[in-house]
Amino acid sequence: MSNGKEAILSRLSGRRLVIVGGNGQMGRLFRRYFQNSGLETLSLDIDNQEKAPEIVERAAVVVICVPIDVTVEVIAGLPDLSPQTILADLTSVKEKPLTAMLKRHPGPVIGLHPMFGPDISEMRDQRLIYCLGRNARSCAVLLDIIASWGIKLVETQAAEHDRNMAMIQAQRHFINFCLGSNLMDAGVDMEKLLAMGTPAFHLEMMQMGRFFSQQAELYADIIMASENNLTCIRNFCNTMVNLLELLENHDREAFIRRFSAICLWLGEYGNQLNRHSKIAFPKIISAINQQG
Repeated sequence: MSNGKEAILSRLSGRRLVIVGGNGQMGRLFRRYFQNSGLETLSLDIDNQEKAPEIVERAAVVVICVPIDVTVEVIAGLPDLSPQTILADLTSVKEKPLTAMLKRHPGPVIGLHPMFGPDISEMRDQRLIYCLGRNARSCAVLLDIIASWGIKLVETQAAEHDRNMAMIQAQRHFINFCLGSNLMDAGVDMEKLLAMGTPAFHLEMMQMGRFFSQQAELYADIIMASENNLTCIRNFCNTMVNLLELLENHDREAFIRRFSAICLWLGEYGNQLNRHSKIAFPKIISAINQQG
């Protein structure tokens, strides 16, 4: 083990890390990385929950990695932890889990949200958002371990996180859900549609295909996880209704005014995202052509 890693681990109260839900896909991914960092990594799951007090007894870190709909319940049911133990969660919502952890455990608490799925090839250059709950100094060692994997850490407050995730995740997932529903109901020929599609269209179809290749339960839980999400989606739908009325009235000037206003609002971000698209689209075209 490198001296750098050893120095980080020496700041923990021990070498044992427990992942509650460590046999799930995301749990297995984090178990592997924590093990490679030199930690004794154990999993607490349904099949060994009767041994929970024994498993967490000497834990320096306990990480909750279970489905969103049972996260708060699992936190409430944890055995008592050492006051030095760092309690963390890996959940895509932050306010409720963080509140539950602060209520259940008097020691260091931190909320984590990996902005990637369990199918990634490596952690390097991925993003992980964190929300400090209690005792930032003690929690820093866990963040240092994660940062050593090459992950980019982004700090925010729990309320701000959940507001932004309504746009970043819930709204985006809902759009994919609606797009797939509309294509199915229209009875389109996907083979012909893709054969005729532009790179921009293929990119949208890739996002939709990724969405529908994963578990429906996961996305249902993410979208319905908070009232923030439903409010965001409701506002999005209201905007669509208003813009549809604009189109039905053939109000070309109103369309142009709205388009121009959005361009001004985006500012330099619009140009930045356009530059990114010019880098991405040739790669998309190459991937499409390779698949025939």
